[in-house]
Amino acid sequence: MTKKKRVVVIDGHAMAYRAHFALAPQGLVNSEGMPTGAVFGFFRMVVKLLIDFQPEYLIIIFDPRKKTFRSDIYKEYKQNRAKMPDELRFQLDEIQAIIKELHIPLFIPENEEADDAMASFAEINKNSNLEILLVSGDKDLFNVLYKNIKLLRAKKGVTEFNIIDAKYIKDELGLGIEQIPDFMALTGDTSDNVPGVKGIGEKTAGKLIIEHKNLENIYQNIDEIKPAGVQTKLRNSKDDAFLSKTLVTLKKDMQIPFEIKDLEWHKIPEMLSKAPIFKDKGYHTVFDEWVKLYETLGIDTKNMRSKKSVALLETVQIIRSKKDFEKIQVDLKQVKEISVDVETNGTSIVSSDLVGVSLAYLKAKKLYSAYIPAVFDKNNELNFDYQKTLSGKEAISLLKPVLENKGITKVGQNIKFDRAILARHGIEVKNLVHDTMVYSYILNPNRRRHGLDELSEAYLGHTTTTYKELTGTGKKQKALVSLPLEPLARYAAEDAEVTLMIKQILYDDLKKAKLEKLYTEIDLPLIDILEDLELNGISIDHAYLKQLSQAYEKRKLEYQTKIYELAGEEFNIQSTKELQIILFDKLGITPIKKTGKGSRSTDHSVLMALRNDHDIIENILEFRALSKLLSTYITTLPDYVNDKTKRIHTSFSQVTAATGRLASTEPNLQNIPIKGEDGKAIRKAFIAAEGCEFLSLDYSQIELRILAHYSEDKNLILAYQNNEDIHDQATYLLFKHQFDEKTLVFDDTKPLPEKMGRSIDFSILDKMKQASEFATKRSFAKILNFSIAYGVTGWGLSNQLSIPQKDSKQLIDLYFQSYPGIKAFMDSIKHSTRKLGYSENFFGRRRRIADINSNNRFTREAAERLAINTPIQSTAADIIKVAMINIRKLLIEKNLKTKMLLQIHDELLFEVPVEEKDSVFGLLKDQMEGVVELKVPLVVSGGFGPNWDEAK
Repeated sequence: MTKKKRVVVIDGHAMAYRAHFALAPQGLVNSEGMPTGAVFGFFRMVVKLLIDFQPEYLIIIFDPRKKTFRSDIYKEYKQNRAKMPDELRFQLDEIQAIIKELHIPLFIPENEEADDAMASFAEINKNSNLEILLVSGDKDLFNVLYKNIKLLRAKKGVTEFNIIDAKYIKDELGLGIEQIPDFMALTGDTSDNVPGVKGIGEKTAGKLIIEHKNLENIYQNIDEIKPAGVQTKLRNSKDDAFLSKTLVTLKKDMQIPFEIKDLEWHKIPEMLSKAPIFKDKGYHTVFDEWVKLYETLGIDTKNMRSKKSVALLETVQIIRSKKDFEKIQVDLKQVKEISVDVETNGTSIVSSDLVGVSLAYLKAKKLYSAYIPAVFDKNNELNFDYQKTLSGKEAISLLKPVLENKGITKVGQNIKFDRAILARHGIEVKNLVHDTMVYSYILNPNRRRHGLDELSEAYLGHTTTTYKELTGTGKKQKALVSLPLEPLARYAAEDAEVTLMIKQILYDDLKKAKLEKLYTEIDLPLIDILEDLELNGISIDHAYLKQLSQAYEKRKLEYQTKIYELAGEEFNIQSTKELQIILFDKLGITPIKKTGKGSRSTDHSVLMALRNDHDIIENILEFRALSKLLSTYITTLPDYVNDKTKRIHTSFSQVTAATGRLASTEPNLQNIPIKGEDGKAIRKAFIAAEGCEFLSLDYSQIELRILAHYSEDKNLILAYQNNEDIHDQATYLLFKHQFDEKTLVFDDTKPLPEKMGRSIDFSILDKMKQASEFATKRSFAKILNFSIAYGVTGWGLSNQLSIPQKDSKQLIDLYFQSYPGIKAFMDSIKHSTRKLGYSENFFGRRRRIADINSNNRFTREAAERLAINTPIQSTAADIIKVAMINIRKLLIEKNLKTKMLLQIHDELLFEVPVEEKDSVFGLLKDQMEGVVELKVPLVVSGGFGPNWDEAK
């Protein structure tokens, strides 16, 4: 019997959507910062289909961009669908352009949907000697699963599919394929807004169709249908049922503008020569898979093979002895670059011990790796595989010459941790050049995670073994040293190999995007700084924290008692459900927001909005604030003290915040309140070591100064150049027209003048300061000064100032009249971001902002605010990073013992030996103020103290 030739027919829109939402969390972008996840996933799916199913023929069909004939029949058709994300819309054009470039047969109907064209293709060929695979997720195509036709539905990620045929439909639904339109007429289709019969689900619909064969028979026998409730539902939705059948019935009479011979993809010359388009566009994994596809066809790919196409885990070597190491030492003396990864018995940079080290390198375009066990504690957990391995000390002595060799470039993933661990074991890793985690962050700061598992999947199409898969979880979790060496070695070697391969890709992308200088001058040296900060740690006053805990628990209890009195009963204040009952049912407070699950929200924003509705709200807010301070800091800080150093070692991340700000975890010291007595009380718990004092140095109004630099606004520039009070100045410009010099009173009813003046009469300003209302006006101006860079809206300012929205909008308009340079800057940033797709800071750091071209006003305006704020906040973050780098160099050059301990917001905290106090203050302040040359001066203030609060 002659084997049937196979045709793959792809629903292009469905596949693009699938690829976009599967890969959107990874935030893939190209070197220009434009999104690429949908393109990457789409062509991975295409090549996977071609390799796995080896079809002779291929066609891709897309929906038209405009509405189809079904919308003419029923205007609500697909109206409930969310608008196509702008990131996907851009990529859809790219997908179709690449399809055309490859000359893959492409069909886009004019007035019908892709499903109609696929159904017509199936109808035309249902009696042919072809096996047809329809690639789509739409159930309406069940109707055309004839004996030679199957449906492929994606089931996981972008590379796995379920195969559905007529037998599957019969087994699952008990129906023949010809009954699918009748079945869907009853159930409807929520994804397309097809109404169906309200209240009829799949189970009931299936029974009705099995019994009555089709929709027409159901309604002809409506009087016999039981139970009565189902009959009523059918009667009430008769028109919707028949409308739905019309909508879900696919057209099968369309003309397909291709003959079968035109779809023979592997005989299309252009398709076989255009694969490098993927490499040129940065889709290295797709390119490699496409080349593998060509190789299955016997096509010579030597001239197009990607440098990145290297098989993983083919040469993993376990180094058990000195003799084993000598074998790889021959290679290590010749290679110019190696990837390094350590395995440890914990996650603490200060106290974790080494378990092993993996190395990976390329030789003659082949990937090699080795795992060197390095165990120091021969405890009972140790697997018997370690009986004949090197001791930890022996392993270190062999690795030391390699890792300290300046002639070998080192590559790592989050190398800060690996290098610190190795340093504690006597190895100073030298010539560290590449950190793939940092590369990923620079290229796409919007990406949520930059872990190796995510990067491997995104850039190599390779799924790594996770730590949990290796060791297990919970009570069954095993220590690394208890595992046999073989699986541990493969796990460790995989990390080193994947890191090296990802580096090949990301470093090229970094150079293409012209971001190499940013990495070399800021992000790479910052790794040294953060390692120092984490290792230095900071001391706390245990006795003080115990007293503070008692005081705060007492205050918390007082608020709890007051809440019970106001509620008239005791209840669990921390229970959302019980709080809802008390506030909204018993006390009758009107709820203003629902959660995602539909319950009445009691979150912080809701309580803040309701705080004037009942006295209980303010007490609940205070109770919550105290509870959070106690659980986050006061009672838990002692738990973070390291047993060896007796200090807290917070972990700093440079790849978490998209703004470029550093993030602090375990504990998070960034979230200590900046203002108020609570923040002061907590900072007082951090104390300097014996013989030292803390020095706190803080940038003054750094973001406003950066705004002045960018906007070149005359008033802002002059204020900072002349060291004037910027908030006094803003108060003058905003409210001078309301001020009466004779009475020293502000008249809020005075209308705005037709034209705002921009010069300042300081004699009038002095009189304004004498007015009793000046403090209030100044607070308004101050809030506006600090929030304008964040693109504050009239609604947002109204909430902040507790004034009517019309007044807040008027205030913003007045501000822009007073500072026209700021408005011009904002308009310029929005324009450039729309054009480039990203916003850029002073140092060239970029953040992709795709939604700035959205048709949705709220989405677009949010993106515009982000575009405006990015160069300001991101520049401030990088300024302090550069200051830290310069200060570290200075401390080393001058052989000073002063230590940098923390970087929090715009502040640096140092631990200074008493004998160095007189010399370091001016040195460090000068370094911070002289980081960059802006159009206005940077100003730093600070002081010394025995604890963080008194220094600040």
